[in-house]
Amino acid sequence: MFLTASGPVLGAIAAGDTKFYDLIILFVIGCLGHIYGFTQNDVVDYRIDLSSKDIQDRPLISGTINRRKATLFYITAGVIAYIISYAYFRSVYSMVFLFLSTLGITLYNYTSKKYPFMDILDSSSVGLFIIFGAAAAGHIDNLVITVSTIGAIQVFFMNGMIGGLKDLPNDFVNKAKTAAIYLGMRVDNGKIVWSRKFRVYGIIPMILWYIMAFMIIYYAIDAGLHISILQIFLVSIIMVLLAFISYRILTVEIFDRGWLRKTIGLHYMINYITTPIILASITAWTYIFLLLPPIGFILSNIILHGTVMAPKTM
Repeated sequence: MFLTASGPVLGAIAAGDTKFYDLIILFVIGCLGHIYGFTQNDVVDYRIDLSSKDIQDRPLISGTINRRKATLFYITAGVIAYIISYAYFRSVYSMVFLFLSTLGITLYNYTSKKYPFMDILDSSSVGLFIIFGAAAAGHIDNLVITVSTIGAIQVFFMNGMIGGLKDLPNDFVNKAKTAAIYLGMRVDNGKIVWSRKFRVYGIIPMILWYIMAFMIIYYAIDAGLHISILQIFLVSIIMVLLAFISYRILTVEIFDRGWLRKTIGLHYMINYITTPIILASITAWTYIFLLLPPIGFILSNIILHGTVMAPKTM
């Protein structure tokens, strides 16, 4: 949730908003947006998820909460997000992007198992969520668009590629029409049978991410920000790490959902910190939002599952 919530915050920082209270409000809206999207996804995918032995701890599957209450929960979260947004920022302009983001994630939740390549909706929604934060701050420029694109590409790779991979056996049994299934992926006797098309499907967004990682440095300098050698060095280290992790994902042979969950968490956190490292040149508040997602991820895993890196309900 902290990772999703940081999206509009980073959008606002990229737009030059350094007011801590503004950023906190956007973070709260981000949390509510996460609740809306992920709870709705669990409600919509309830029947498919029932057949998966790996996610029986999820609240809906375990019976901790029923679908009616879960539906009320995510609708309430969404309504509160809109109320807070308009009451505080008074910007119809930013509300348009919030609405488009909400629409995109809703369409994704209802279509992701029925049609292939719907991950474009999910990733676009995240990009629009980031732009919402910038619009709330009153400014959208090339740096904002680049930050938004990086976030969208990150989500596309994680959901479309790794997400499709980790859910492959269950989606195959339930005849879900995900990109992985459509492009010929399957698991045979515990081994992943790769298709060339799906590997390309995973490689393309990573190439685009590398291009945008260079672009964020370019546009940050173009906007007059002082980018230090240390920042460039850290981004370079991230590039190397992501290349290694992505290679491991694209070449794994044995289906191990636990390993894939750990890899998702690691890839997400390493990928995420690229943008805050560059935006730290705008305001020191960025460091707080740099730390929150990894801290939230680790604490939630420890509290809910007794592990550090393996979210068992993912």
